[in-house]
Amino acid sequence: MVTIISFLVVLGILVFVHEFGHFIAAKRAGVYVETFSLGMGPKLVKKRIGETEYCISAIPLGGYVKMKGENPDEEMTGAEDELTSKSILTRFSIFFAGPLMNVLLAILLVSLVFYIGIQMPQYLDEAPVIGWVNEDSPAEDMGLQPGDRILTVGGQSISTWEEGMLYIASSGDKAVDIEVERDGASLTMTAQPELIKSIGAGYIGIQPVMKPVVGGVSTGFPAEEAGIQVGDEIIGINGEKIVHWVQMANIVHAHPEEELAVTILRGDQTIDMKITPKKQGEYGLLGITSKQQTVLKKYGILESFSKGIKRCWEITTMTFDMLRRIVTWQASAKSIGGPIMIAQVSGEMARQGFSEFLNFMGIVSLSLGIFNLLPIPVLDGGHIFLLFIEFLNRKPLSMQKRELAQKIGLLILIPLFIFVFYNDIVRVLGW
Repeated sequence: MVTIISFLVVLGILVFVHEFGHFIAAKRAGVYVETFSLGMGPKLVKKRIGETEYCISAIPLGGYVKMKGENPDEEMTGAEDELTSKSILTRFSIFFAGPLMNVLLAILLVSLVFYIGIQMPQYLDEAPVIGWVNEDSPAEDMGLQPGDRILTVGGQSISTWEEGMLYIASSGDKAVDIEVERDGASLTMTAQPELIKSIGAGYIGIQPVMKPVVGGVSTGFPAEEAGIQVGDEIIGINGEKIVHWVQMANIVHAHPEEELAVTILRGDQTIDMKITPKKQGEYGLLGITSKQQTVLKKYGILESFSKGIKRCWEITTMTFDMLRRIVTWQASAKSIGGPIMIAQVSGEMARQGFSEFLNFMGIVSLSLGIFNLLPIPVLDGGHIFLLFIEFLNRKPLSMQKRELAQKIGLLILIPLFIFVFYNDIVRVLGW
């Protein structure tokens, strides 16, 4: 239920803001607006106020503002309130207003997150120094080692773990070059990421530095029974020195219902104990969670707004770079998600907290604005592109050319939507 409600809230707000941009720009320009609809398909609720019919439609995957003279198959009378009677600049402002509203909403939401504050793992802002390489992973196969500092991914300079994770994830299962610094020397290796089907992201099996320090102990599990406490550091298991949380977890998972000799460090005291991991499924569990350092990002109003703009710009550049890499086959298109993925993530973010939910909504709003500016007929960017052609030709496009442009746009968008839905279904079913 949380997932459904959060999805409808996200989509409803973003679609309303987008269509309201078109609506208010058209009204200010004197264009007759016939319909303002949230949703597509059959109209469930409708009410006419003045010249405009406002309605909520059955399919919540979009919305529309129907303006007089907008469709190529309409009979044009040349009336002043028709869209086609307006100047190129006025029509541009109407088409641009929708994506612009999404971008402005994204800046507002992300700025608000910085103002309210959001807990983030500390390592995301730290230099991407590898703390652990998972066994039998692409990273191990390519020769990455703990202590390596990632410099570039796919030719893109990387300064933080967050950037590195995003670029590796966007590669999907496409090969990607990774440059690292090791012992003062620069090395470039090629990784062949594995695809995490549930989210369509690339994985190579590297972890940040993460000490095996206990952050939480679950009731009724072996760790509690053995007397492990929050703050204990696990430094040895069966005589093997433990230096990383993942190393410790892998050993525990591999020994369900087998007694382990565990050495912990509590303050200045070293304690030896015997613990038998509890079996759940195929894995052994102690019932502990890691002590992950987090930071609260919170700033004043002006600084929050400045950081919100900067963050949205960073996301925009990364989005276009990802699109470029997908088009040039440097990244996998399997990482593209649609409504089902948005629903899943919006539900998860809602469970994590208000700031996380707002941050996610801001990112989706920005993505929606960027997508609608792509020069594909039917989208706002396509309409703007046709206005540019009209400006160069110094005369309006013929009805036949406008109809052809719409058909081309649909031929592009329909397969794209089918592919996106296929990606979502594959993730859900785990194919």
